[in-house]
Amino acid sequence: MPIIIVINDFPEVEDESEYEQLCAGVRLGIEQILTFATKKSNKLEYIAVITGKDSNAHVLSHLTRDYGSIRENLDRLTLPEKIDWREIISCINELIFEEWMMDGKTFVFCLVGERPTKLSKSRKRPATPEADFYFKFEFESHIQIMIMAEDGNMTKRYYEKVLAGNNQKGSIECVNWQNNDTISKKFTSSISLLSPPHIVTLLCGKISCQVQLYPPVKPFFGIVKHEQVNKRIGSKLKIYGFISLNDLASPPFFSKHFLIPTGSRTEDAPKKEDDRGNVPNVTVLLHGSLKVRQMAAVVQLAPNWFGLICSCSDSKKKSNLILYVLEAGSEPVTWLGDFTSMMISNELSDNNPFLSEKKSPFPIKTDERPSYNQPTISWIKSSGVQADIQKVVRFAKKLPEKENLFYKEVNRVKKAALSYGFTSLILGLSDILEREMTSNDSLSSSAKDHLSRTVAALRSPAACNVDFIISSK
Repeated sequence: MPIIIVINDFPEVEDESEYEQLCAGVRLGIEQILTFATKKSNKLEYIAVITGKDSNAHVLSHLTRDYGSIRENLDRLTLPEKIDWREIISCINELIFEEWMMDGKTFVFCLVGERPTKLSKSRKRPATPEADFYFKFEFESHIQIMIMAEDGNMTKRYYEKVLAGNNQKGSIECVNWQNNDTISKKFTSSISLLSPPHIVTLLCGKISCQVQLYPPVKPFFGIVKHEQVNKRIGSKLKIYGFISLNDLASPPFFSKHFLIPTGSRTEDAPKKEDDRGNVPNVTVLLHGSLKVRQMAAVVQLAPNWFGLICSCSDSKKKSNLILYVLEAGSEPVTWLGDFTSMMISNELSDNNPFLSEKKSPFPIKTDERPSYNQPTISWIKSSGVQADIQKVVRFAKKLPEKENLFYKEVNRVKKAALSYGFTSLILGLSDILEREMTSNDSLSSSAKDHLSRTVAALRSPAACNVDFIISSK
């Protein structure tokens, strides 16, 4: 969840001591934002700083979690006088889409002086519909404008236009920059209201703990089995059981979130009285067990709405608990069946075939038995891709007898690769067929002609067209 700090439009101050005091007030306000982001529950915030340089918008710090580098840049901060607000918004749009490219709300903190920005006539844009673009963000946002003045009512009039262009998603605060206590309180209250942590209770049998979901889970609105469904996550997440990751495969999910334990020692509390790091926590138990056993926890978010908790490792040193929110309904993963009908494996009878033969009950076998093969390819696991490629190679070795089946499988794999956006697989298949053509001396000249024609077709630009059919003609 990015936070963009904008420093713009400060009046020229002739008194050097007064200017230094104003700069110190701006740094103190930004320091409150960095302090908020440093807390355990908010340590995932990305922050960028945009200011002015040579009458143009300038990115002082790109989106980063290295708050130390931001503080170093602030030591060399000079307050810009007036930068066209439309250039600032354009700079923010480019920054978000180049460095973030993720869904979710972006918080924009604007630190401005006591006077409004006046657009010069030379830089004023014509009143066309396209000009309104510069007054609007291209992503969901919340603007918090902090006017560094004791009484900034005159300045509010201009910045109300900015909020109007943002559909009024924001607010304006006046801050007395000569009072450090006022600066700290104003900035702390503003940033705290913008991002309240989403705290829920995680229940696992008779033990429980409070966790933060980051980012917060959005309500689910959609159509499930021809019915309109509106779901909101409850205050308790109850774990119903565990399932192997091999059976889970790669299920579709609505959203995913970090599970962050809230039982960490605060900075203000004494270490002996609030040393919660030594207190057992459910998240630590879950993280270790799920990672070692290669399993996922099935959790209920709300009535008839489920999710999956998995241990996810970004690197050797970083590992997190991730909540995958599934679509609402009792059957969000088709090959796992009805979640409400699941039971613990220990409750199965001793003569159950799944226990006696150590077989997995998944995927669920339906009563439907189609009398024809599926025309489409479903690659849930990597083994499915490998099996289809091997099938093409087997038919290639039996050319020209298996000519029709060979071209049929090549076109099926090509179409599936384009459907999944797996275009590199098409080039990989052409390399495999070329290797087979050059290394297999037992192939006839007719078979090599078919393979060379297929390799050329797969490498042609037309291969990226779904309607393009590779044939022997």
